[in-house]
Amino acid sequence: MTRLPDAHYLFATSRLHPGRDGGYTVSVLRRAQQFAAVGGARPLLLTVDLTPSYEEHRAGFRELGLADDSTVIRNLFEEAISDPEWLWSAADPHLTETTAEYDDHEDAAGNPVLRTPRIPRPDWHRAGEPVLAFREGRVVGGFEGFGALYRAWVSHVLAGLDASPETASKPTVIIAESRQVGELLWPLRSDRVRLVHTVHSAHTMPPHHWDSPVDDLWGGWLEHLDRYDAVVFPTTGQRDDVARRFGEQTRLEVVPHALEATPTDDPVRDPQLVAMITRLVPLKRVDHVIRAVAALRSRGTPVRLEVYGDGPTRGELEALIAELDVADAVTLLGHVPDPAVRVGRAAVSALTSTYEGQPLAILEALMQGTPVVSYDINYGPRDMIEHGVNGLLVPPGDVEALTDAIGQVLENVELRARLAAGAHATGDRLGPAAVMERWVTLLGELLSR
Repeated sequence: MTRLPDAHYLFATSRLHPGRDGGYTVSVLRRAQQFAAVGGARPLLLTVDLTPSYEEHRAGFRELGLADDSTVIRNLFEEAISDPEWLWSAADPHLTETTAEYDDHEDAAGNPVLRTPRIPRPDWHRAGEPVLAFREGRVVGGFEGFGALYRAWVSHVLAGLDASPETASKPTVIIAESRQVGELLWPLRSDRVRLVHTVHSAHTMPPHHWDSPVDDLWGGWLEHLDRYDAVVFPTTGQRDDVARRFGEQTRLEVVPHALEATPTDDPVRDPQLVAMITRLVPLKRVDHVIRAVAALRSRGTPVRLEVYGDGPTRGELEALIAELDVADAVTLLGHVPDPAVRVGRAAVSALTSTYEGQPLAILEALMQGTPVVSYDINYGPRDMIEHGVNGLLVPPGDVEALTDAIGQVLENVELRARLAAGAHATGDRLGPAAVMERWVTLLGELLSR
């Protein structure tokens, strides 16, 4: 077994809710699972959202196979209710008022616990308006913004880890999985606390080239990468684009998301089936695949499309299916419990997004031995798909090229078999063991400094 260095491992994230935030939530839970199962660590998952009880979420993740009884998910607000001593002792007694509009957050009995400012802008987490703490119905102090509150809680968690003589000498690695939390925790970095920040999505706006406008929420973060011991990107393309534009302020590493290969035997595949795991949102451009299916049927190619996932554009897509008269060929199945297994029964999977970080849909298909036809977008497809080996890449937004590529896979038995064999082999470089080797090397070097 590949063993991670002996340390405390904390995964810090904004929230973890089953069925929300697309592949982000899944990738965070999977990474923690792999740190435990492959790396031999006992990671803690830390969430800071104002949810009074996480029990329902913990149960939901166990049901989805993303957690088990050994998975520890801790939440700031839940612990502020159950054991508020850390909250009261850390609050600044001189901060007892706020002029901002605010929301009160209460325990189950209706007693206020925290008063948070209402900040009507995307970078609300950077605001310095006080967050106020209550004790027995009255304000006893506050925190200079959400950052001070988050740091107080994480410091409390760290103190608890050091309480045992057996673990007091261990260093700590905080893996920040979201910018809203990670950029607020950097003051905790020390000789004993290593801070590693991961990246989950593209940092640019359309047209998503290396020099395209930067997303506003990334603007105050990319200029300060030197605050972290390392920043981990899921793809080489994004890592290189950031380095080209912002410089190598700190160690910039590439560690992709990983998934265990569980391929379905080829004899059970449906040679006419195209599959997609995706949210039904505009950036996923599911309509492009529906149009491709309609075009293939008009050519006489037998084809069916199954889409696993749901979202706000479902009504529009249903209208398009009716308009193109492909209701007998296209099925929007919504959320299903086993999407990867279903993709493993398909001849090919498709991805047509505008942009991605490292699309888990491609990873899930390849790990089932299913080749992928994808738009060659930033970021991820070209890092996982080797054109003509385990899938096909086509120009972004080109529905005609997408149609031709899907048609090639469906109509050419020899090509389909060759691509499926290539997809099977992808597990050698994107499986948990191979990816954990990268984490072991990175964290070993950081902790030995």
